[in-house]
Amino acid sequence: MVIDIDQMISKASAKIGTDVQTTRRCIGAILAFLQQHHGSFDFSVIMKIDGVDKLIKEAQDDDEIPDIPKPAPGIPSSQSEGASPAAGSPPVATTTVSTSSKTATSTSTASSIFNVIVAIMKMFGLFAILKQILSSIFGDSAVKLIESIEDGAELTHVLSSLKISRDQGIRLVRMVVDFLKEKLDSDTIDQLVDQVPAIKIFLGESKKEE
Repeated sequence: MVIDIDQMISKASAKIGTDVQTTRRCIGAILAFLQQHHGSFDFSVIMKIDGVDKLIKEAQDDDEIPDIPKPAPGIPSSQSEGASPAAGSPPVATTTVSTSSKTATSTSTASSIFNVIVAIMKMFGLFAILKQILSSIFGDSAVKLIESIEDGAELTHVLSSLKISRDQGIRLVRMVVDFLKEKLDSDTIDQLVDQVPAIKIFLGESKKEE
C-alpha cells in the first residue's frame, strides 16, 4: 500500500512514540539535511514528491533546528540548496511524548552533553585538524571516515535539538528512506544514500537493531 507523506508522518509518530507535530519537524529536518548534503545526486527528483518541498521549507524556517541552511531571500526552497543561514519564522511549539519522566531526563542530559562536545569540536576546528592529520597518514579513506563521523554528529545534533533520542532518530531515518524508496525506486535512493555518509551510518545502526 502506497501512502502519502502525511500518512507516513502519522505512522512514524506512532512507531517512535512522539507526537505528530514533533515527528513532522524531525522528518522535515532529515529531508532538509539530505538536501544540504546530497553531493552529486540530482535532488530535484526528491523535491517532486508531494509534500517534501513544504516539509523542507518548514525546517528551514524553524529557528530551533540548528545547521539547516535557510533559503536565500526570494528563492524557493527547492532552488536554494546550500543557501547561507538567515533569520526564519518563529518556531512551532512542540510537545515531546516519553514513556517516563526518568527516561526523558536521561535522554535530555545525554543530548545536551553530546551537543556541547559537537559544538566544541566545530568551534576549534577539530574535525578539520583530524582530517588533515589522518589524510597525510592514511589517505582519502581516512578523510571520508572523519567526514562520515562529522556528518553523523551533525545529524544527531539536529535531531536531538528536537528532543528525540538517537534510537528514535535512527528509526525515523530508516522510515524516511523506506518512504522515498516507495515513491521512487531503491536504486535511485541508494545513490542518494551513497552521497550522504551520515544517513549510511544511521541505516547501519538501524540494521544492527533488527
